[in-house]
Amino acid sequence: MELPWINLYEFYKGVKYSSCEDHRKFRAWTGVHPLVAEKIFSLYQHECLPDRTRLLIVLHFLKDMPTEDSGADQFHLGSRNTYRRYLWQSMEYLDYRMNEIKLENRLLPYIPKVGIFAGVSLIVDGTDCAIDRPTKRQDRNYHSNGRHKENTYGRYNLKYTVACQIISGKICSVIGPHGGSVADITALRDGDDIAIITCWNPLEILLADKGYQGHHKCLTPFKGKNISPEEDAFNEVLASVRILVECVLKRIKQFGALGSRGRFHCDREKHKAVFNVATQVTNICMEYEPVWQQPNWYLSELRCT
Repeated sequence: MELPWINLYEFYKGVKYSSCEDHRKFRAWTGVHPLVAEKIFSLYQHECLPDRTRLLIVLHFLKDMPTEDSGADQFHLGSRNTYRRYLWQSMEYLDYRMNEIKLENRLLPYIPKVGIFAGVSLIVDGTDCAIDRPTKRQDRNYHSNGRHKENTYGRYNLKYTVACQIISGKICSVIGPHGGSVADITALRDGDDIAIITCWNPLEILLADKGYQGHHKCLTPFKGKNISPEEDAFNEVLASVRILVECVLKRIKQFGALGSRGRFHCDREKHKAVFNVATQVTNICMEYEPVWQQPNWYLSELRCT
């Protein structure tokens, strides 16, 4: 199963490939394990994704966000126009077809039934993705996060709200994008998922950080300088569980096109498709490499039975 990817790596990189160290070189090039790449290809092969090279073009863009000239040279294509056509045709197809994020999966494998997390199915948090400075002033105000100290790198952003299952960490919902100036709680209210969850189960709630305090469906920590020892202990317990969503966001942000390789330099309208494909790929990656092997004690299945 891994042999085609090994051969493709050797062909396009021009160096020998070794599967030792858990395919470290391939993962550094594409951001995923060969088994993940093979599963994506087997599930979504189509005339818009006719061969493994097209998938490699998408994965390499997500990981490194190369220029069109660099990408065309990497994959031995004759022109940047060909590379651009292959990349966005495949990216838009995967954005349309991939179905790895489902709100109904928030109940799997289970949700806590006792304790302070009883009825909590999802952990939500917002994440910012740096973009180039918009040309229109009104767009600058909308996309600016107000962090002037980050002016050289991440002042202008697109914001997404990600909700992951409280036990497994699998991504169940993505809301956005919104501009960087939009508050986290406002971005969550603008989504339809809360209304859907309320329809299904009015007692179900979400776990979130202090930025969502005041939302009627969110369990959030206490904030302030004069909190009691009991409230401080409560905050520590919440933080020990809520860290899961931070780990998931780190998994998503390993793809350089979402920020670690610099500002997103393509058309801003294409960013949603890129983020969606990256989150769907992350969900498949977590099937092979879970965020954590054992759930937090406060969420253990023994406490929920």
